[in-house]
Amino acid sequence: MATTPTIPTLSPPLPTLSRHQTETHNRLAQDTLISCNPLATPSSLPLLPLTAQEIESIQLIGAEDSRSWSHAKKWTTTVIISLMGFISPLGSSILIPGTGFVDRSFSLDSRTLSILPVSVFVVGLGIGPFILAPCSETVGRQPVYVVTSLIFVAFNLASAFSPNFVGLNVLRLFAGAAGSTGPSLGAGSIGDMFSPSQRGRAQSLYGLGPLMGPVFGSIVGCFIAAATKDWRWLLHTLTILSAVVFIITVLFLDETYTPVLLGKKREKAIQTRLLEIKQQQQQQHLITQSLIIFLKPTFLTKFTNITRKFWPCKNTVHKIKMAQSRPFRLLFTNPICAIFSYYLGFCYGIVYLFITQHPLLFQTRKDEPDAPSAQVLPTYNWSLGISGLSYLGLGLGFLVAAFTNAFLQDEIYARLVIADGRLGWWLFKSQQEIQSIIQMDSSKNKNNKKKVASNARDDVEKVQQFPLNGSIGNHNHSKEIGNNDANSSFGNVTPVFNPDMATTIDTQTYTRKVDEEQVEPSTTLVSHSLASTPITSMTTIKASQAAIVQTKKGRPEYRLPLCFIGMLILPIGLLLFGWSAEYQTHFMIPLIGSFFVGCSTILCFQTILVYLVDTFVPYSASATACAVLIRSILAAAFPLFAEFMFQDLGYGKSCTLLAGIGLVGLPVPLVLYRYGETLRNRFQFNG
Repeated sequence: MATTPTIPTLSPPLPTLSRHQTETHNRLAQDTLISCNPLATPSSLPLLPLTAQEIESIQLIGAEDSRSWSHAKKWTTTVIISLMGFISPLGSSILIPGTGFVDRSFSLDSRTLSILPVSVFVVGLGIGPFILAPCSETVGRQPVYVVTSLIFVAFNLASAFSPNFVGLNVLRLFAGAAGSTGPSLGAGSIGDMFSPSQRGRAQSLYGLGPLMGPVFGSIVGCFIAAATKDWRWLLHTLTILSAVVFIITVLFLDETYTPVLLGKKREKAIQTRLLEIKQQQQQQHLITQSLIIFLKPTFLTKFTNITRKFWPCKNTVHKIKMAQSRPFRLLFTNPICAIFSYYLGFCYGIVYLFITQHPLLFQTRKDEPDAPSAQVLPTYNWSLGISGLSYLGLGLGFLVAAFTNAFLQDEIYARLVIADGRLGWWLFKSQQEIQSIIQMDSSKNKNNKKKVASNARDDVEKVQQFPLNGSIGNHNHSKEIGNNDANSSFGNVTPVFNPDMATTIDTQTYTRKVDEEQVEPSTTLVSHSLASTPITSMTTIKASQAAIVQTKKGRPEYRLPLCFIGMLILPIGLLLFGWSAEYQTHFMIPLIGSFFVGCSTILCFQTILVYLVDTFVPYSASATACAVLIRSILAAAFPLFAEFMFQDLGYGKSCTLLAGIGLVGLPVPLVLYRYGETLRNRFQFNG
């Protein structure tokens, strides 16, 4: 006889229990759950996912925040970032001494075409930040540094084996874009680690790289080109150097961007809580076997979870779009960012003009038949290797200005904070004089507090001399004291802070008439008991501490004094270089002019970068990306027309023209120092 198959049940049906049996069952079940987890308590069961308030309460603690790193770790990271900011600009100029070999290798028709790989690389340095800087504000700085450093090595190696001129330019463009992270993101990383009062020295070291890199690359390139007679070895050298920097970056560079660090910590806390909930549910046997089978991830579920990591959600796509458009919106909507970006571009263009055209003045032209004759443009006829030493004037100017920035930038900033932005004699006071002035201000504040306390006691005594009649409940005293209304006055008790009370008491308003003297209890604290107690009974009123020393805060404009000095020196250096080269004076005179140009460009370059970082935190990477784009475009354009300009106008008139353009920017730091805060408030950028 066939039996009817029975469907197995997950658990036997529970019998009907009485109320007492049900309470006993629940108590035993709770004890069983607690026994599964000895640390659990009835109030903590079951665990729930973190709420929004709990997630917001999670903050970075100690060394988790890059601002709290040790001094050694901060400066180690700064040195690594500075190396990255040094190696990429070096790659732009290391090919300049080999442009003649490029010309002969690819049978080019013009000297300008042989400089094109240099300009294309610099254009890549400007384009890259518009993609990479927003990515660093989304996924973090460290992944962008590592990935782009590897790509930079790969494209440098490919450029060295380029079979044709077009391929060389394309590969150099991508190499420049990949190498742009160092010159563009470094300022933001330093802003992540250092407070505004400590940022000057770190920025001085970092800001030296984008300008010293081209100089060092030109000097090294001259000797390598003279020894090898081949432009490919220049790129092989660049590949080796960039590979060393890549290895250092992978081994020693950590994440610095605070929002990403905080987001990772909160995400880890959320995942940890979810894992604890899962473990608790498994330990307590709250999930039935069928539910476990239902929740077991299938292949499709696993595939979906994997693809979600690479395919962003709508919110992530919106963030990426906002981040990618942020540099453009800054450039075209914020006048401060736009003005300084263009002036930085002008300074950077002059640096590359000097780097590419120094061989025109100092190097012999006998091997270049298409070069201008000595009658058209004077030359000192140095050999290829020795002509690399002509960059020392520019390089020494960079070094002197960098050390000046390192030692004076933070000092000037701190003094201007103490002086509340007043220029002049404050900048020339010694540290002892400043400390004595601060102590005098502190003693004055203490005396003001004593005066306030004395006035408060006098107010209490005056109030007690005039007892008020009438209704206290509504504080409206209609009974007259005195002979007529002409001698009457009104009083108002305003709230002040009482150190013995937790809160500030609301204002109690009353109307009364006196015949002798008006009471001005402006510093008297009136108790809430005024509604039920006559004013004459208040004998425990204490004086308010109204004189509070206001905390003085720094402003980004305090970085600009050295920028003004740099803008003033730049025309002097240009005129000295141009006219001494025009009349072919002793070679030291144009080198001194180059020295002044180097000093001025570093002073402007570093102070403007720090100003942009201070002004546009936490979007400093996008702000510096704007500056990098403009300066790279102008740096790429200046060498292309420089030789034609020098041939048509001569060294003297050409440099006079550039000096006149430089003078146009001279009022900018003065105007921003006076009205910078107003402009920043008017053109606020919220991302």
